[in-house]
Amino acid sequence: MVVGQTVGIFSRSGEVEYRWLSDVLSGFWTVTPFTITNSNFPAFCDQIYRCSFAILYHSRNRGRVNITDVTDSLYDEEVKLMSEVLGKEHVIAVIDDLDDSSDEAKNRILSHQHSLRVRTQDIFLVTTQEKTNHNLLRRKVENIKSIIANGMTPMSIEDDDTPVSVSVPQDIMVVGQTVGIFSRSGEVEYRWLSDVLRGFWTVTPFTITNSNFPAFCDQIYRCSFAILYHSRNRGRVNITDVTDSLYDEEVTFMSEVLGKAHVIAVIDDLDDSSDEAKHRILSHQHSLRVRTQDIFLVTTQEKANHNLLRRKIENIRSAIANGLRPPPIEGPGEGPPQKKGAAMKLAISALTILSFRNAYHAPNYRNGLLLIFWTSLTLKVLSFRVCKPVLPLGSRASLLLSSTMAVMSIYDTWHRPSALHVTGSLLWIICCCKYFLPRRPSSGLVWRLIPYGPVLLTLWKMWQPSHVETMLQAISYFVVRSPLILAAEGI
Repeated sequence: MVVGQTVGIFSRSGEVEYRWLSDVLSGFWTVTPFTITNSNFPAFCDQIYRCSFAILYHSRNRGRVNITDVTDSLYDEEVKLMSEVLGKEHVIAVIDDLDDSSDEAKNRILSHQHSLRVRTQDIFLVTTQEKTNHNLLRRKVENIKSIIANGMTPMSIEDDDTPVSVSVPQDIMVVGQTVGIFSRSGEVEYRWLSDVLRGFWTVTPFTITNSNFPAFCDQIYRCSFAILYHSRNRGRVNITDVTDSLYDEEVTFMSEVLGKAHVIAVIDDLDDSSDEAKHRILSHQHSLRVRTQDIFLVTTQEKANHNLLRRKIENIRSAIANGLRPPPIEGPGEGPPQKKGAAMKLAISALTILSFRNAYHAPNYRNGLLLIFWTSLTLKVLSFRVCKPVLPLGSRASLLLSSTMAVMSIYDTWHRPSALHVTGSLLWIICCCKYFLPRRPSSGLVWRLIPYGPVLLTLWKMWQPSHVETMLQAISYFVVRSPLILAAEGI
């Protein structure tokens, strides 16, 4: 017996039919029964990865011995997955309620159902007469126990550090990592995916609405990897960069916080999942190309086909594993790793101190706003988690800051009318309206340049000798005012 090992018994029969076996094995290992149906293949996959050894149980009472490789076979995909995941030496088949359990009967079954020979360690035939004879049944169970124990025995460690036998591939599962699935659809629509991934990582579903963006941001910071799920059943594939797109800000935020390598998109319920369909989506929704590692298209037909769905899930799992895999450790002489963002943190902290000095010596609404902005940004880049849900979070907070600056510019224009003030007010109003207009890929550069108008106007205004005494003061003042760029463009 190996402590902590789990033996799974998988069958289309009810647990009561093989209780004679599970009750005995429970005294040596943790036994988990699983009933296979035509619609629970994802759950079956998940359960396989939780086991150290698998027993496929089939009863002749279901009609005939049609396990694999024959007409109307019942377990083709299941036997294949068991063998691929656990290894042939960790899989056996028990065929019950037969009339003959001789070697000749065994060889006849193996000759017609070749997969049982190449994908299982052995098969055990049990007759109705043997189950009524305690002595014969005990010998049969002892043989099964012996095979399981041999399969559970850890492999010897070789000179090349060959790992011991495990139930979950170690290059895929990373302990403590959290995968978030974010969607405007309910969790039930992507349960086929989340149930399988839970066998490897902690999976947290999150439903996106029009009013929970702060909660969405907070959840992103709690994840190691993010999956954006969208179903074609919602009407069309309008994820980003198109009219009425659903996830513009969400995709941008995922990529900025986690990095492109830690974000993928899964588009479900399509009619076509070919490479051509994928390229069409990426050509019209460019943000998916530049802000995600990859996108995966899933059709309704693929979800109905166990083999196709398994391959699709394997590809998704591989993408997640690659994103979560730690970077290689540098060898001798390569130098210590540099701490990313240290210079940025230092610069922003210094600008916060400068903003505080200006607000102290010249208290007014502009310096106060800049001080609040730079202080919040400093707290954010220094990774104070308590600040992340409420401090500058993309379009909403940026829209608020842009609107405030627009109101201030209109106030200046009203009390001190001039062409300069009128121009500034118009530019800030355009920056605010920008958030309510659809962004088209063809005009992306124009949208990017709009927020710099007020900043360049401010720089030109400050450059006049009547406003500043030296060039150094002008540069200093412009740098402190630079959050206007962030306020208009979005952090």
